[in-house]
Amino acid sequence: MNMGKIKGMCLCMAICLLVPKADVYGQTPLKLQGYTAGGEEGENVSVITNEEGSLEIQFSFGEEGYHTVTAFLNDKQEPKKERGIRFTVENRSGIPARMNMALINNEGTVLQVKDGCYVRLLGQEGESYALTENGCFQLPQDFSGDVELPFELYASDFGEAGKGALKEIMGYGMVCVTEGKSPCHLVFHQMSFAGKGDLKDVQEGAFLAIEGADQILRPNVGESKEQYKGIVYNMLGKGEETPVSFSVREEAENILVEDGGWVTVQAGAQGDSFSLMAETGDGMKAVKEIMLKESWTKQVLTENGYDASIA
Repeated sequence: MNMGKIKGMCLCMAICLLVPKADVYGQTPLKLQGYTAGGEEGENVSVITNEEGSLEIQFSFGEEGYHTVTAFLNDKQEPKKERGIRFTVENRSGIPARMNMALINNEGTVLQVKDGCYVRLLGQEGESYALTENGCFQLPQDFSGDVELPFELYASDFGEAGKGALKEIMGYGMVCVTEGKSPCHLVFHQMSFAGKGDLKDVQEGAFLAIEGADQILRPNVGESKEQYKGIVYNMLGKGEETPVSFSVREEAENILVEDGGWVTVQAGAQGDSFSLMAETGDGMKAVKEIMLKESWTKQVLTENGYDASIA
């Protein structure tokens, strides 16, 4: 299945009048009962509500290609002070799981978190961010925790969501995608529209990334150099270069970090890779694994011991 069709499969909805459970986040609890499965069908597709009220989506296919299963609910909502969605989910797939959450407004327009934006994940190992690409963001293997989706990350096939696009919502639901024979098994425990105080500001710096070459030549003679920089990204995918302190682990012998983000690999460096670390003044940290590639320059010694290196 073409990944571009994912958004077009979000029109299957059902009516549910059950009262949702109390919400720990706060303002408007959303229902996890009465969802209808959509997208691809098969004997291995299951969309059910468990006894404790959680929504469970599980499916697998025997064919290659991309496969999409949706779970949607027709539930009219009018967000006022709410600024986004927050839900609790477990990834029981055994592998990273790809998904998005779609909203349908009163004009019948389907909106999803747009490509290039980052969603915030709050799991057992702390805070992280997942990039949305090809219509989906990815939940890590064995992830269990909360996901934040501010409305500002949403857009339709026709462009940005705009301030008025989500004033009245007629339905919402999950879009889950797998590739090949990979299984998908997600359990949603709680979901709500959340207010500004319960969501991270999408304009604020979210995480630090180290940008530069993924590999450096490991010379047999002399040294190799590459320059790196620190970029702080927000949830909208906008980055800004920021001053950082670079370092490498102590065991990375013959690898030096100099001012200006320059990393020097000297002859004699060992191993296949090393970890370059960066930290901002306010404590944001990042690690980049850099591969060491064998240099095409070899050392050739003459009978008298002189270096006669050739390419």
